Amino acid sequence: MSLRNVLNEAQAIDFFDRAANNADLANNAYWRGCFARAHVMCKDFLKLGIEPKKLWIEAESAIDGDIVSFKLGNGRRTKWNYHVLPVADVLRHDGRIDEMVFDTLMFDGPVPFEFYEHNILQDEDADLLKYAIAKYDEGVWGWGNYTPKWSAHERGKNHAEKILEELREEQERLFKNLKRKVFPSPFRLEFLAKQQLDNKTITKRSFEGTDWTTIDASTPLMRKRRSLLLGRKI
Repeated sequence: MSLRNVLNEAQAIDFFDRAANNADLANNAYWRGCFARAHVMCKDFLKLGIEPKKLWIEAESAIDGDIVSFKLGNGRRTKWNYHVLPVADVLRHDGRIDEMVFDTLMFDGPVPFEFYEHNILQDEDADLLKYAIAKYDEGVWGWGNYTPKWSAHERGKNHAEKILEELREEQERLFKNLKRKVFPSPFRLEFLAKQQLDNKTITKRSFEGTDWTTIDASTPLMRKRRSLLLGRKI
């Protein structure tokens, strides 16, 4: 299959909604598993003929321990050693191409990387974060393209799916029938506004899915204190 590099806006929203509503991705399991979720979503991009990338996030003073802390839409705070997310290029209606981050845990739609980097809800006293984007099959820090320490082939063909199966069982015990709250994506708001101009009905259900709901769009995002953007490997 030949790979193309760009989604259009409708394809980006459709892909995000499918992922956000996909129970197999264990999207409510915020405590771990980002590497498995990103890996499976990248495989789904490849099935569509799209060559994805990954956004890697780590503390500048990276040491073993929980050092990447974000605030979620439901008020909970995460503590991770690192975070990784799928990224794809999206052709916008005005002709520009944006690198879009597909974070089904935090947002209700894709967000441009610059928006994600400047608006993610980081703890006020958290360490300086570093961000880097690489091709989906290339590592950034350490030597892994699956986790910072492991490459996908080293963990086995279906390792990600097995991790997500474990997480589905965990979230079923902890959060059965509970919808996660996510932040509004400006891209989704703009896309729906364009649909409304085309006389397409926009309802509350445009801002919720099977197990997620968007918090009040007027809720301000806390600008995180500081960050460091590293060079890309692409």
